Amino acid sequence: MTTVAQKPMSIAVLLEVPEPARDLDWIRNCLQTAVALELSTLPPYLCAYWSIQKSGETTSLIHSVVMDEMYHLGLVCNMLTAVGTVPNVLAAARSLDYPGHLPGGVWPDLTVSLSGLTKESVRTFMQIEEPENPLAYARSAKPTIGNFYSGISQAFQQLSPAPTIQTAKQQTFQIGPNHLDVLRTVKDITDRIDVIKEQGEGTDKLPNDPHVEGQLAHYYKFGEIYHERRLQKVGDQWEFTGVDEKLKFPATYPMGVLTGPTWPDPKEPAKSALRQFNEAYTAMITFLDSAWRKGSSGDLGASVGKMWDLGPLAAKLMAMPLPNEPALRYGPEFRIV
Repeated sequence: MTTVAQKPMSIAVLLEVPEPARDLDWIRNCLQTAVALELSTLPPYLCAYWSIQKSGETTSLIHSVVMDEMYHLGLVCNMLTAVGTVPNVLAAARSLDYPGHLPGGVWPDLTVSLSGLTKESVRTFMQIEEPENPLAYARSAKPTIGNFYSGISQAFQQLSPAPTIQTAKQQTFQIGPNHLDVLRTVKDITDRIDVIKEQGEGTDKLPNDPHVEGQLAHYYKFGEIYHERRLQKVGDQWEFTGVDEKLKFPATYPMGVLTGPTWPDPKEPAKSALRQFNEAYTAMITFLDSAWRKGSSGDLGASVGKMWDLGPLAAKLMAMPLPNEPALRYGPEFRIV
């Protein structure tokens, strides 16, 4: 198997490549960038999730998005494996910066930070997931993650001859309501690209996730959290106007906004708690990287288990006041150590 670029490439530059010149190497570089892109959403979404004091509708909505993002990450890793390339998950994790921009330059004006759940953070999440054709807002003129995946799908379909699909070392796993399975044909790959797009964005006609019954796409789930209203159809328009007390914005632990790669000069016990979290996160990413590098289903299961082990470590941090702003709390850094 070949190994692709260690760092995400510029999506704008990748999409400037003329369509006839988008060969298998172009696809591989796009998919490695997609690994970083899918991975990059987990830290901010998880910080928001862990900061909520009591389980309820908002935690359920964010939890479902996190599980989908883990599934999408697995799909992209299987796609890379299918075209004879080792997914470099560890390199993708090392490339992430918070606060910082999304990998590959998607939404170049958007800065993604780590913080607790706030209206501002949810609005950022909506922008991350913004559809190519939103049903509840006017369309942005800027390229979206959906544009990027559409380009990858089109490139797969126009490859001639079609690539030989390799099934060895692909992983299978049940992730929430989604089943990660082996990709055996180009159509399998393009169908799963549609899943990634539609779970994040919905379709051009409906805001639903067409792959999980009763679920909205991510963009609209975050919209319901932001507006504290259900999405409903009013005439021929979709609007966030449905009253539901379960969507009242929840009480949270006031995690501060991480303004650099680390919290400045932490003292004990925060220093040890931050180290413990970063070590556990590094173990999670290392297992995830090993799962596809070695073809180890055990390592994949260990990685998912490690992710849920992070919750209690995050809770410990969110109980510790910041020394110069005691009304605010520490939170995870998500650093590879």
